[in-house]
Amino acid sequence: MTPNRYINYFLIIVLITLVIYFGRKVYREIFPGDYPMVTPTAESKFIFGENEIIVKLSATTKNGNIIVYTYGPDGNFYGMLKPIKDLSITIRKGDNADFMVQVYGREIGETSFMKKMDRYIRKVGMYDLLIEAVEKKWNYGVQNCLYPICTRCTDGCKSVVSTSNLPLVMSVMDNGEIKPVFRKGRCPRCGKCIIWCPSGVIQKEKQPWEK
Repeated sequence: MTPNRYINYFLIIVLITLVIYFGRKVYREIFPGDYPMVTPTAESKFIFGENEIIVKLSATTKNGNIIVYTYGPDGNFYGMLKPIKDLSITIRKGDNADFMVQVYGREIGETSFMKKMDRYIRKVGMYDLLIEAVEKKWNYGVQNCLYPICTRCTDGCKSVVSTSNLPLVMSVMDNGEIKPVFRKGRCPRCGKCIIWCPSGVIQKEKQPWEK
Protein backbone atom coordinates (compact mmCIF):
# COMPACT_ATOMS: atom_id res chain seq x y z
CA MET A 1 0.00 0.00 0.00
CA THR A 2 1.45 3.37 -1.02
CA PRO A 3 2.03 6.21 1.46
CA ASN A 4 -0.49 8.37 -0.46
CA ARG A 5 -3.20 5.79 0.17
CA TYR A 6 -2.44 5.86 3.92
CA ILE A 7 -2.73 9.65 3.85
CA ASN A 8 -6.08 9.44 2.04
CA TYR A 9 -7.43 6.98 4.62
CA PHE A 10 -6.24 9.22 7.44
CA LEU A 11 -7.92 12.28 5.91
CA ILE A 12 -11.19 10.36 5.46
CA ILE A 13 -11.13 9.29 9.13
CA VAL A 14 -10.44 12.89 10.22
CA LEU A 15 -13.28 14.16 8.01
CA ILE A 16 -15.77 11.63 9.42
CA THR A 17 -14.72 12.52 12.97
CA LEU A 18 -15.27 16.23 12.29
CA VAL A 19 -18.68 15.62 10.72
CA ILE A 20 -19.80 13.58 13.76
CA TYR A 21 -18.43 16.16 16.20
CA PHE A 22 -19.98 19.22 14.56
CA GLY A 23 -23.18 17.31 13.75
CA ARG A 24 -23.68 16.52 17.44
CA LYS A 25 -22.85 20.11 18.34
CA VAL A 26 -25.46 21.46 15.93
CA TYR A 27 -28.03 19.00 17.32
CA ARG A 28 -27.37 20.27 20.83
CA GLU A 29 -27.75 23.86 19.68
CA ILE A 30 -30.97 23.20 17.79
CA PHE A 31 -32.76 21.35 20.57
CA PRO A 32 -32.27 23.62 23.60
CA GLY A 33 -33.50 21.31 26.36
CA ASP A 34 -35.90 23.79 27.95
CA TYR A 35 -39.47 23.52 29.15
CA PRO A 36 -41.88 24.77 26.47
CA MET A 37 -44.26 27.68 26.94
CA VAL A 38 -47.50 28.13 24.99
CA THR A 39 -47.97 31.74 23.92
CA PRO A 40 -51.44 33.34 23.89
CA THR A 41 -53.30 33.83 20.64
CA ALA A 42 -53.34 37.33 19.16
CA GLU A 43 -56.33 39.47 20.07
CA SER A 44 -58.85 39.73 17.25
CA LYS A 45 -61.77 41.92 16.21
CA PHE A 46 -64.31 40.62 13.70
CA ILE A 47 -65.93 43.23 11.43
CA PHE A 48 -68.97 41.75 9.69
CA GLY A 49 -69.88 43.10 6.28
CA GLU A 50 -72.53 42.21 3.70
CA ASN A 51 -70.22 40.01 1.60
CA GLU A 52 -67.07 39.65 3.69
CA ILE A 53 -65.74 39.50 7.21
CA ILE A 54 -62.53 41.36 8.07
CA VAL A 55 -60.58 40.22 11.12
CA LYS A 56 -58.18 42.71 12.68
CA LEU A 57 -55.31 41.18 14.68
CA SER A 58 -53.05 42.58 17.38
CA ALA A 59 -50.06 40.51 16.15
CA THR A 60 -48.95 38.14 13.42
CA THR A 61 -47.45 34.65 13.68
CA LYS A 62 -43.98 33.32 12.95
CA ASN A 63 -44.94 32.03 9.49
CA GLY A 64 -47.63 34.61 8.75
CA ASN A 65 -50.58 32.18 8.84
CA ILE A 66 -53.41 31.72 11.29
CA ILE A 67 -56.55 29.59 11.60
CA VAL A 68 -60.01 31.13 11.64
CA TYR A 69 -62.46 28.83 13.40
CA THR A 70 -66.09 28.56 14.33
CA TYR A 71 -68.34 25.92 15.80
CA GLY A 72 -71.25 24.54 13.82
CA PRO A 73 -74.74 23.28 14.64
CA ASP A 74 -73.28 19.80 15.21
CA GLY A 75 -71.05 21.17 18.00
CA ASN A 76 -67.87 20.50 16.03
CA PHE A 77 -64.92 22.75 15.22
CA TYR A 78 -64.64 24.12 11.65
CA GLY A 79 -61.51 25.93 10.52
CA MET A 80 -59.66 27.40 7.60
CA LEU A 81 -56.04 28.41 7.18
CA LYS A 82 -55.65 32.08 6.24
CA PRO A 83 -52.62 34.27 5.49
CA ILE A 84 -52.17 37.43 7.55
CA LYS A 85 -51.66 40.64 5.60
CA ASP A 86 -51.15 43.97 7.37
CA LEU A 87 -52.44 42.37 10.60
CA SER A 88 -55.79 41.50 9.02
CA ILE A 89 -57.62 38.54 7.46
CA THR A 90 -60.53 38.56 5.02
CA ILE A 91 -63.21 35.86 4.82
CA ARG A 92 -65.45 36.24 1.79
CA LYS A 93 -68.73 34.65 0.82
CA GLY A 94 -67.83 31.42 -0.95
CA ASP A 95 -64.79 30.69 1.25
CA ASN A 96 -65.08 27.16 2.59
CA ALA A 97 -63.77 25.43 5.69
CA ASP A 98 -60.61 23.38 5.16
CA PHE A 99 -61.31 20.86 7.93
CA MET A 100 -63.64 19.77 10.72
CA VAL A 101 -62.59 18.44 14.14
CA GLN A 102 -64.97 16.48 16.34
CA VAL A 103 -65.03 17.96 19.85
CA TYR A 104 -66.18 16.30 23.08
CA GLY A 105 -65.83 18.85 25.86
CA ARG A 106 -62.05 19.32 26.23
CA GLU A 107 -61.30 16.21 24.20
CA ILE A 108 -60.64 16.02 20.46
CA GLY A 109 -62.03 13.31 18.21
CA GLU A 110 -61.52 12.55 14.54
CA THR A 111 -60.47 15.15 11.98
CA SER A 112 -61.99 15.38 8.51
CA PHE A 113 -60.13 17.37 5.88
CA MET A 114 -62.64 18.79 3.43
CA LYS A 115 -60.11 20.29 1.03
CA LYS A 116 -57.70 18.04 -0.82
CA MET A 117 -55.30 19.58 -3.30
CA ASP A 118 -57.34 22.05 -5.38
CA ARG A 119 -60.87 20.78 -4.70
CA TYR A 120 -63.35 20.48 -1.84
CA ILE A 121 -64.79 17.07 -1.01
CA ARG A 122 -67.39 18.76 1.19
CA LYS A 123 -68.26 22.45 1.14
CA VAL A 124 -69.08 24.31 4.35
CA GLY A 125 -69.22 28.08 3.90
CA MET A 126 -67.21 29.81 6.62
CA TYR A 127 -68.87 33.21 6.04
CA ASP A 128 -72.37 31.85 6.63
CA LEU A 129 -71.22 29.67 9.53
CA LEU A 130 -69.57 32.64 11.28
CA ILE A 131 -72.74 34.74 10.86
CA GLU A 132 -74.76 31.89 12.38
CA ALA A 133 -72.21 31.52 15.21
CA VAL A 134 -72.71 35.17 16.19
CA GLU A 135 -76.50 34.84 16.15
CA LYS A 136 -76.55 31.61 18.17
CA LYS A 137 -73.61 32.51 20.43
CA TRP A 138 -71.37 29.63 19.37
CA ASN A 139 -67.62 29.92 19.92
CA TYR A 140 -65.63 31.44 17.07
CA GLY A 141 -62.34 33.27 16.67
CA VAL A 142 -58.74 32.74 15.56
CA GLN A 143 -55.97 30.51 16.86
CA ASN A 144 -52.21 30.80 16.37
CA CYS A 145 -51.80 27.03 16.60
CA LEU A 146 -52.20 25.47 13.16
CA TYR A 147 -53.60 22.17 14.46
CA PRO A 148 -54.84 19.94 12.82
CA ILE A 149 -53.06 21.07 9.64
CA CYS A 150 -49.79 21.02 11.57
CA THR A 151 -48.96 18.30 14.14
CA ARG A 152 -45.18 18.77 14.28
CA CYS A 153 -45.07 19.35 18.05
CA THR A 154 -46.94 16.13 18.86
CA ASP A 155 -44.92 14.24 16.24
CA GLY A 156 -41.71 15.45 17.88
CA CYS A 157 -42.98 14.44 21.30
CA LYS A 158 -43.88 10.95 20.07
CA SER A 159 -40.39 10.54 18.62
CA VAL A 160 -38.84 11.07 22.08
CA VAL A 161 -41.37 9.65 24.55
CA SER A 162 -41.85 5.90 24.22
CA THR A 163 -45.26 5.68 25.95
CA SER A 164 -48.66 6.85 24.74
CA ASN A 165 -49.00 9.05 27.85
CA LEU A 166 -47.41 12.11 26.24
CA PRO A 167 -46.43 15.26 28.12
CA LEU A 168 -47.89 17.29 25.25
CA VAL A 169 -51.56 16.96 24.32
CA MET A 170 -53.93 19.04 22.20
CA SER A 171 -56.90 20.32 24.18
CA VAL A 172 -59.96 22.53 23.66
CA MET A 173 -59.82 25.86 25.51
CA ASP A 174 -62.75 27.73 27.12
CA ASN A 175 -63.10 29.96 24.05
CA GLY A 176 -63.18 26.95 21.71
CA GLU A 177 -59.70 27.16 20.22
CA ILE A 178 -57.47 24.10 20.12
CA LYS A 179 -53.99 24.48 21.61
CA PRO A 180 -51.17 22.34 23.03
CA VAL A 181 -51.13 21.75 26.78
CA PHE A 182 -48.00 20.56 28.64
CA ARG A 183 -47.55 18.47 31.75
CA LYS A 184 -44.12 19.42 33.06
CA GLY A 185 -43.58 16.37 35.24
CA ARG A 186 -43.58 14.16 32.14
CA CYS A 187 -41.73 16.51 29.74
CA PRO A 188 -38.17 15.35 28.91
CA ARG A 189 -37.28 18.92 27.83
CA CYS A 190 -35.87 17.82 24.48
CA GLY A 191 -36.96 21.14 22.93
CA LYS A 192 -38.14 19.64 19.64
CA CYS A 193 -41.59 21.20 19.91
CA ILE A 194 -40.00 24.64 20.45
CA ILE A 195 -37.96 24.40 17.25
CA TRP A 196 -40.49 22.56 15.12
CA CYS A 197 -43.52 24.80 15.80
CA PRO A 198 -43.89 26.80 12.54
CA SER A 199 -46.16 29.52 13.92
CA GLY A 200 -44.18 30.27 17.11
CA VAL A 201 -46.98 29.20 19.48
CA ILE A 202 -44.53 27.04 21.46
CA GLN A 203 -41.51 28.92 22.75
CA LYS A 204 -38.80 28.50 25.33
CA GLU A 205 -40.15 29.11 28.83
CA LYS A 206 -38.76 32.32 30.25
CA GLN A 207 -36.53 32.08 33.28
CA PRO A 208 -37.39 34.19 36.39
CA TRP A 209 -34.75 36.78 35.47
CA GLU A 210 -36.18 37.07 31.94
CA LYS A 211 -39.78 37.73 33.01
